[in-house]
Amino acid sequence: MKLHVISAKGKLVGTFIPQPQQPSDPKTPVCTPVAGRGQKLHEVEIANADSYYRERRTAELHKIVKKKLKLK
Repeated sequence: MKLHVISAKGKLVGTFIPQPQQPSDPKTPVCTPVAGRGQKLHEVEIANADSYYRERRTAELHKIVKKKLKLK
């Protein structure tokens, strides 16, 4: 599963799991994070990333993301 990650100055700012688009309704809004000034937007492949959110284990997910992107 792809995960969007925002970092600033080598530190993790936040993560976002894009929702699957539903082609049956073209009026459904599409949401994605945007990096601000001095920030970078990364796209990382993490297995079962949504389960970390559902099970409230975001700290573990953030450790994995930091290690994969070599962030502080």
